Formats: sequence, C-alpha cells, structure tokens
Amino acid sequence: MKITNKTTFKEILFAASIKSDPAAMLEYFAEYMTLDKEQIFSNVPENLNGLTWAELITISAITSSEELINKSAEMILNLNQEQIMKSSAVKVFSFIKFIKSELERIADLFKNIKYEPTSEEKQAGIDRLNFGLFGTLDWWAKRMGIADHAEAEKTPWIRIYQCMKNDSETAAFQKRLSNVLNRKKK
Repeated sequence: MKITNKTTFKEILFAASIKSDPAAMLEYFAEYMTLDKEQIFSNVPENLNGLTWAELITISAITSSEELINKSAEMILNLNQEQIMKSSAVKVFSFIKFIKSELERIADLFKNIKYEPTSEEKQAGIDRLNFGLFGTLDWWAKRMGIADHAEAEKTPWIRIYQCMKNDSETAAFQKRLSNVLNRKKK
C-alpha cells in the first residue's frame, strides 16, 4: 500500500486488519514514517514536559499502538478517535513516533538518576524497597507535604524528575563527603 499525505489513518487500519498480523502491520507503518515536524499535527508540543505525572503514567502504561495513538491524541491534541481516523496517516504516524521518542527520552532521564546501591545495601535487600511508580508519587507527596495522592498526580512530571535528580545528586554528594571525612579520621 502506498501512503501519501491524503491517505487516512482509517485506510491504514483497514489495510492492516486484512493482514494476518495487524499489530505488526501498524508497527511497520509507524517505523516507515520519519519524524518530520512539517508532517505532524500543528498543535503538537515541542516535547512532553508539560504533562502531569498522571498523564505521563497513563501514556507510559499503554501497550498497544492503536490505544497509544487514541489516548495520546485525546490527551495532547484534544482529538477524539473519529477525528484521528479521518486524519492523514502520515500525521498520525509522525505523531506516534514523536510520542514514542519522547517516552524513551523521559525513561532515559529517570534511568540516569537511578541510585546504584552498595554491596552492603544489596545484601540487606534494598531491591525489596522498589515501589515503582506509586513509590515515586508517594515520595513526591511526602516531600511536598501533600496528603492527597490525586493532588500530587497533577504535578508536572518534569518537576518531580528535577526534584528526584536534585535529591539524588545531594545524596551522592553526602555519601562522598562522608567517605572523605572517614578517610581523614584514619
């Protein structure tokens, strides 16, 4: 199937549905598209830094491409499923490529501030203290004195990330300082 700027997303879905593996077909089309700002919807933000924690978690938890397209288009572009179906497939796939690229960028940001435990901490079972996304939200709520987690979820994820990064860097500094002072005592 040849895709042009006039090919609608609905036509692509129909073509994918008659194949033996529609999900793979959608992935193929998505990979085929280039991330070209000229071909993307005009109201797409520069990045996803404006999403709240709840919005980021909602989009991150989606596993199917079709659901990711519909939910993120609704959340970010204010487009419903019918509007997406009538949209240019090129624009939809460029948008989904943008979303996936942004989710990877954000995941990498959080991975880069992940604490690396000492062997003693590992031996004591620090890995059992990984409470996932809820743990991050709970930490944020406690840090900011927010009693209601629903209220904490309204925080832009970038603020939560920056505070985690600041706390991580401060803890790493304190650990280094403690080591320096302990060596001086010897």
